[in-house]
Amino acid sequence: MSIEWESCVQGNPREDGKYYVYISNLQEGNEVRKAIYQKKSWDINLEPYEKIIAWKKAENKAIQNVDEWLELHEQDIREQFKLTQVNVSEFMVAESLLECICDFESWFHYNQIHLIDGIYVVKVIF
Repeated sequence: MSIEWESCVQGNPREDGKYYVYISNLQEGNEVRKAIYQKKSWDINLEPYEKIIAWKKAENKAIQNVDEWLELHEQDIREQFKLTQVNVSEFMVAESLLECICDFESWFHYNQIHLIDGIYVVKVIF
């Protein structure tokens, strides 16, 4: 299920929950972060030069047991990361590109992210 971005000009979310927010940052550049919306207010620390300009509801997680998922995909991980052995404690997963950008953006620079079975697999220890 793809959920579209909503502009803050249109209004804030109607329900409490976890969201991705697009933040305009006049000094350091724009970025996407995770935020909680509750009681008609955003629970996120913003600098005076930052402003939320859009939001998107975070989708529910499909993977219940990450270690089990990683073990089931051990062969794919070994091939994609060109490893002889896989230690699942060295990997994390992101179920969407937005989650991957928010949590693991710098890992893209080190080529430590691969898409396996529609899931972003991140080697966090290298």
